[in-house]
Amino acid sequence: MEPKTRNADALVVWILSALLAAVFATTGISKLIGAEPVTLQAAAMNGFPPWIRNVVGVVEIGGAIGLLIPAAAAFAAAMLALLMIPATITQWISAEPGVFVPIVLLALLLIVAWRRNPAAVRAGYDAAVNTPRPLVREGVIAGIIGAAVIAVWFFFVDLIAGQILFTPTTLGRGMLSILGPIPMGQSVALLVALYTVFHVAAFIVLGLVAAMIV
Repeated sequence: MEPKTRNADALVVWILSALLAAVFATTGISKLIGAEPVTLQAAAMNGFPPWIRNVVGVVEIGGAIGLLIPAAAAFAAAMLALLMIPATITQWISAEPGVFVPIVLLALLLIVAWRRNPAAVRAGYDAAVNTPRPLVREGVIAGIIGAAVIAVWFFFVDLIAGQILFTPTTLGRGMLSILGPIPMGQSVALLVALYTVFHVAAFIVLGLVAAMIV
């Protein structure tokens, strides 16, 4: 890569990192103070217990800071990208406009993670081509672990609220509603199973991407 092209690329990555850092600093602070960010109302997580909002808010603020530190930027971008999966689902279920926002942020964060550490991504690509089984296995295992962690988190949130399986049932109903009206007596087991399949599949895909990056 020519020096001018390399410098332009680095400048674009820095600008993108700064913009993303500003976005996540804003959403993180909004969770800590209970405000609603413009165009991303669900980001405030007002329906969640305060301690969960605070934890996610601290993670987002920490990720925002990490995006501005070259040595930590790739990791921070990957971590925030992982956070955008439940954020997309939450925004969708909230019925508020702007469900595309976390999806766009996810794509931009993956670009930052890639450009911040292109050598590692190239090495991951070579590993995927030359030794696909270990990489696929690691990605699937990482995805399953991530899916399990979030599922356990949802379980304990629902348990504390006194509504067992409320979150997967609600998310499953929201997914099924895409196909049309849902009968009032729809089986809870079916809704939970539907969401669980989507939940695990989404995390496996992200795990494969993370395996290439990391």
